[in-house]
Amino acid sequence: MSDTPIPYTPDLTFEKVWAMFQETDKKFQETAKEIQKTNLEVQKTHREIQETNKEVNKLSKAIGELSNRFGEVA
Repeated sequence: MSDTPIPYTPDLTFEKVWAMFQETDKKFQETAKEIQKTNLEVQKTHREIQETNKEVNKLSKAIGELSNRFGEVA
């Protein structure tokens, strides 16, 4: 923070400062909701990626077994 004092202005009243704090609080709450929503989307995407990886691993294993059987035939 700066050591420079904030200059006094007569138009800056307690009510105006209070209103600014309330607006800031509202914005913080909105941001928190957006972060929570994004977090849920990230978790869902992570689960989907895990499921896709399981399917890819199963397919990879099946292809490997098929390749082994071609080797046995040859």
